[in-house]
Amino acid sequence: MHYAKTAREEKPATWKGLQSPEVKTLLRTLWTQAEAMPTASWGIPEFGGEKYVEGLCTRRNSDALAELIGGDTMNPQVCAAVATASSGGSLTK
Repeated sequence: MHYAKTAREEKPATWKGLQSPEVKTLLRTLWTQAEAMPTASWGIPEFGGEKYVEGLCTRRNSDALAELIGGDTMNPQVCAAVATASSGGSLTK
């Protein structure tokens, strides 16, 4: 959250730029593409993609990005799958 907070409070020109529809759309597009990588790695034993995703599903770790892209950083279905895995279920069904 620090990046967004710093931009909002101390860098008004930066914050204004980050709020433009074009930039929000670009950030959302790039994030959507990036979001697919860690979930695609779940089938690789001990690669750790699920731990990374679990961190992103934790609100305090993703608030700044969520604010910048104007929505959730991780698909709720993906977060539910990680929660299932954390409780002993399978990610790769």
